[in-house]
Amino acid sequence: MSGYTDHGSFRPDGSPEGEIRLQEIGNWLSIVVVFRWDGTTMDQTTDRLSGDPYSGVVRYDWIGPKASAPKEVSTADELDAWAGVSLKYARENTDVGIWGVHSGSWIEDFKEDGTVTIRDVKGSYQDEDPQSLGETRTMKL
Repeated sequence: MSGYTDHGSFRPDGSPEGEIRLQEIGNWLSIVVVFRWDGTTMDQTTDRLSGDPYSGVVRYDWIGPKASAPKEVSTADELDAWAGVSLKYARENTDVGIWGVHSGSWIEDFKEDGTVTIRDVKGSYQDEDPQSLGETRTMKL
């Protein structure tokens, strides 16, 4: 998934942590993959010699028919080809506290009848929960 983890430049403290969640809902399979990084960043606004704290999240959501779900995949492109819904969300906290930028979409709710609620976000945030921002839309698979 190296081509899928394009995130801003920073100094990571180590390898990213990853999490995979699978959920069967009726005839559908939902797959969520989340990568998290921690580290430091330096730019013209940095006022610390050691750099500003940094954390990043990249999340991928896929929903597709359970009956045709691939048994194994070697690239995210294979999941994109299978899924009826394929989304990406990236968030960078670039200072102490809740301060950063984010863009993309994720699945907020999914029902057995194929109704999907998606949250779309883009822009900066400061001292507010970034996952409460943006707009929601509903679609039917």
